[in-house]
Amino acid sequence: MMSYFNPDEFIELLVKYHDGQASRKEVLFVERQLKESDLARNLWEDVQATFAEEDAEAAAARQQQRRRYRPYWLAAAAIVLLLIAGDSIFVHFRQQQRTPVTVDAPKTAVLQLADGQMIPLERQAGRLADAARSVYAIPGIPAGYTSGPHAQELNTLSVPKGYTYALLLPDSTAVYINAATDIRFPFRYNAQRREVHIAGEAYFEIAPDATRPFIVHTQQADIIALGTSFNVNTYDNGLRASLLTGAVVIMEKNKMVQLSPGQVAIKDPSTGSLVVDTFRNDTLPTWMDGRYYFNNKTLQEVCRTAERLYDITIIFDKAEIAQYRYTGAIHQKRPVAVFVKNIGGPNKIDYYFDKQGKLHLR
Repeated sequence: MMSYFNPDEFIELLVKYHDGQASRKEVLFVERQLKESDLARNLWEDVQATFAEEDAEAAAARQQQRRRYRPYWLAAAAIVLLLIAGDSIFVHFRQQQRTPVTVDAPKTAVLQLADGQMIPLERQAGRLADAARSVYAIPGIPAGYTSGPHAQELNTLSVPKGYTYALLLPDSTAVYINAATDIRFPFRYNAQRREVHIAGEAYFEIAPDATRPFIVHTQQADIIALGTSFNVNTYDNGLRASLLTGAVVIMEKNKMVQLSPGQVAIKDPSTGSLVVDTFRNDTLPTWMDGRYYFNNKTLQEVCRTAERLYDITIIFDKAEIAQYRYTGAIHQKRPVAVFVKNIGGPNKIDYYFDKQGKLHLR
């Protein structure tokens, strides 16, 4: 009989297993899960792919060092590798009715100042900065906007699909912002409180300030903190507030819920109920590494995440496909074709891109 496991804990165990550091008991547990669980096998593939990417990056760095000495050899090797990669694509993925698509100009995060002025920010596709960029260091903000009479007005940072962004707010609170997310904030807080508004998903590391609470406003509820770290997800009009450290209070109409580390407050928009559950809080949210895990979720739910992750539109040519179930992972570093292969294998789903670049599942 299959035993249940926490995906994040199992990933750590898989890394030990991969490196040959797992105990005999851990090896037996891993191998049993790999035999019995689709999720375990998908996670194992994910771990193997991650190590393969790291090896490839190291190899690329070595190639870069040799480039000035053997440019012609490298160019020939690159052509051979492209040909091999092309063959691999045709071996592993059916290329039926694949229509070349027109690639739009790259998107970027945009800061809209309180007066409506738009400032494009550097592209940061699919990854977060090692350190958050201070709002004061964002190039293009006119002098006087971060101080003076209008400094407390709200500015809006919009991060498009397929991108992430990291930001350091005026009080040194770090915010890591997921795709398809808007965050509204001032350049200077008032004397009583620090307030921001969010629609989408972000991870906050709140700078301590005992005299001014930090308040995150969402459509569903307000989250009040002093010095803490937590993740907020408001996609699809819902709310998931997960506390890693410190303490927060969720204010929802006339109801108040206080969270302790390892607790998550969940509000279902269809029922309107706010419930508290538990989760493992000693690791950062996996989305910050570009990894998303699903356990028996409908393809409709999975594809909503994929649309944000890859900045694509997904269409179900047959309505019943949307209700197929999927257990596994999406890794942002992998191509869309790998995502389709993973969800399509057990469900026998084929796909194609139309002339507008929309992904059809059939």
